[in-house]
Amino acid sequence: MATVRIESESMPAPEVGPVWWELLSSADGVGLISLEVGPEAPDLPLLRELLRLLDEAGVAKRLIVRLKKVDPSDPEKTGELIRGVLDALRASPLPQYEWKAMVELFGVAELGILLNISDSSLNRYANGSRATPDLIAERLHFIALVVGDLRGAYNEVGVRRWWHRTRFALDGCAPATLLLDNWTPDDPGPRAISELAHSLLFATAT
Repeated sequence: MATVRIESESMPAPEVGPVWWELLSSADGVGLISLEVGPEAPDLPLLRELLRLLDEAGVAKRLIVRLKKVDPSDPEKTGELIRGVLDALRASPLPQYEWKAMVELFGVAELGILLNISDSSLNRYANGSRATPDLIAERLHFIALVVGDLRGAYNEVGVRRWWHRTRFALDGCAPATLLLDNWTPDDPGPRAISELAHSLLFATAT
């Protein structure tokens, strides 16, 4: 995982800021980068490094080629392409990165509870001795993206606790209790979890 910092060369397109921060947060959640910044203005060296990492991961390759050719001072074109890269990342499970990041955050037992799989299965998927099934990869990606949204508001301890504390916006339920036995990211409970976490991301970016 690459640790990224803001450099002095900033992109002259602050209008791109919100979608830029979404992309950074999602990349942090899935384990591509480790952020040491807040929701600052877009930063050109950081954008270049993130595009390199996404390209290595096989995400949004054609959009990345186009984005590299765009004048970063053009907020409309830059913002549109960054949104496309973000959408591609959020739709692309990356278990090869996400297992390590999520196991480090939650531990095997806690992550297994959220994914509804046994510790032994989780270990086999995480160490690569068995391919991650599509459904488990989708669940893992969902959790990683929620974590990315939460990190702007919580530290690691707070992120872990967030899943187990009741939330008014979830009708008094704790997020973890909405991940039922055979849950998928498209189920109502997980969708409500995602929306709540995403609202916190925007709260920290304003």
